[in-house]
Amino acid sequence: MSALHPEEKISMLGNKVPSIRRLSLPPYNWWNEALHGVSFSCCPDIYFKSTSFPQVCSLGLSFNRSLFSAIGDAIGLEAVEHVWRVGDVPGLTFWSPNVNLFRDPRWGRGQEVPGEDPYLNGEYAAEWIPALQYGLTGEGRGGGKPRVAAACKHFAAYSLETGRRSFDARVDERDLNDSYLPMFKRCVESGALGLMCSYNAINGVPSCASAELLTNKLRTEWGFEGYVTGDCSAVESIFTGHKYANSTEEAVAIALRAGLSSDCGGAIQSRGMAALNSKLVSMEDVNRALRDLLRLQFRLGYYNNLSSPVNEPSEGMGSSRQRLYQVRMHNELALEAARQGIVLLKNGPLPFNLSNHHSIGLFGPNADSPITMQGNYFGEAPYLITPKQGFEDMGAQVRYLKGCHVSDDTISESDEICKVAATADASVLIMGMDQTIESEGRDRVSLTLPGAAQDKLIRLVSSCSQGKNTKKPVILIIMAGGPIDLSSYKDDENVDSILYVGYPGQAGGSAIAECLWGQFNPSGRLTTTIYPQEYAQLVDLGDMRMRPSPSDGFPGRTHRFYVGNVVYPFGYGLSYSHFKRRLISSQNQSTDIEVEVSNEGPIDGSHSILLFHSGPSAGKEGNPIQTLVGFSKVTLVVGETRTTAFSTDKALLQKPGVHKFFLLADNEDGERTHKVIVD
Repeated sequence: MSALHPEEKISMLGNKVPSIRRLSLPPYNWWNEALHGVSFSCCPDIYFKSTSFPQVCSLGLSFNRSLFSAIGDAIGLEAVEHVWRVGDVPGLTFWSPNVNLFRDPRWGRGQEVPGEDPYLNGEYAAEWIPALQYGLTGEGRGGGKPRVAAACKHFAAYSLETGRRSFDARVDERDLNDSYLPMFKRCVESGALGLMCSYNAINGVPSCASAELLTNKLRTEWGFEGYVTGDCSAVESIFTGHKYANSTEEAVAIALRAGLSSDCGGAIQSRGMAALNSKLVSMEDVNRALRDLLRLQFRLGYYNNLSSPVNEPSEGMGSSRQRLYQVRMHNELALEAARQGIVLLKNGPLPFNLSNHHSIGLFGPNADSPITMQGNYFGEAPYLITPKQGFEDMGAQVRYLKGCHVSDDTISESDEICKVAATADASVLIMGMDQTIESEGRDRVSLTLPGAAQDKLIRLVSSCSQGKNTKKPVILIIMAGGPIDLSSYKDDENVDSILYVGYPGQAGGSAIAECLWGQFNPSGRLTTTIYPQEYAQLVDLGDMRMRPSPSDGFPGRTHRFYVGNVVYPFGYGLSYSHFKRRLISSQNQSTDIEVEVSNEGPIDGSHSILLFHSGPSAGKEGNPIQTLVGFSKVTLVVGETRTTAFSTDKALLQKPGVHKFFLLADNEDGERTHKVIVD
């Protein structure tokens, strides 16, 4: 560092670092994405393919820890492989995962996170991050050489797009500590090497300007030793959006003094010298920030050979034969992830069989829309199998009529749609949303299906499927990131089955087809509460409160605090099989819990176990109604019984009184509750 001039040091505090030829230092790009597949921001002209796994909202539905880590490992392998293939333009740092809370169902980026529960989001990070950085074997964890670096975002209390560069999140201390921060602490505990501060302010202080967050909480209290980058233009927004500084150079100085290491957007690189010359910031602050960055780059091995800083790594995919094998494995993993991310919400006739359900009327805007299946933040997929293609590959005879776009108010080809629905063995509607409705920079305004045409199309197909003597099955599939009010279809006897599939990635169509025709048994569970439309009319998007407030009718948020009516609750999900469960505790006043699950048939399948706790004052005095404290996935053949052990936090039993550990009630029976009495 002593060889660097002040101007050179400042030039290294941005996402695009230029080469310093005087010292033979190569350029570097800090901004790369790995949300659910590799996506470089640096070089759109460089062509490569990477596995497009299901969007994170879909991955969360699996409640499968081993799946989270397997996908992290696969993305890490592909990331380091692409860096070697592309050369020294992209970097080894990836700004993923997004662990913010899916606080409000209208949030446009809710699709990027596992769900509405801080424990779930934190555990997702705890599995995904080490696997991405070090692989599944764990070699190098705890101070060894990582292959790439993850960065958790967006720190903190970020969960809306509307006015995000100037939004001040008013959050009380209790909500901050038990809802908005736990997943970031879990990131640090899991060894995340980077973190991104968010656009919003918290109680008047922009996140990227908060020494309380970036230094006191993150580094001093939690022991974080990595780098902190600002979201793109977040430092500039300290001045332009929040008016917390009087100039861009003052904003730069405030951020660096608070503990920021780097800036996406160029504010530090363009105004850092002015801040330094004006003595708004010290060289000590600049050196501290640069040390954060260089320490990580050296740990990643970026400067091991200055003539060619990124060499083919031993952690990559190896020889051509090994690469081919790995590609096949990753493609199969993408399919398996899509399977596990399907939630069966309502069922009548499923699963189909080809002899009785061979001709299919297929309708809806998302039935043959490859790009929609990927959600956002994706690279170039090797292939994209839509539901239409998946049905055809299954051997079904498909007659496809789109009917409408996601936001249309009128449907097209009504007469032809009615004829197809009347003559097909079954009708399948694949509806939902896309990035024109929910995305970065765009929140939803309603919880119902967008436009009027989608509802009209569902009603038309349902009506036309009714014969004089027989009724043809009508299956509704929702492809979307955020939850949608499905109450009118849940209660409609003419809509026989409802499935939610998130954004299922490159193999989504195959997974949906396999599910409908019974080649696998759905096991996904909702990671968000599905609220009625009235929720959006009652609750302001910018209200950051989590707990209900009887004084003004605020109903609270998420399964932990919400006291209103729901369409479907958090954790809900049906199966083609009947699973019987029994909850066991080893002894009284113990948090060691065992859950026995039996598959009573009729087909083999997997079951997601969700373990909850409620304390003596649950739902009172601001305490959660219920808290998710464990989850696990078990796979059982018909007639098989397995026992899964959970060792939960003993701190749960601090308060005297009756504590309950329980499983959600859906279509399973058995002993679901265990009481622990603490004197």
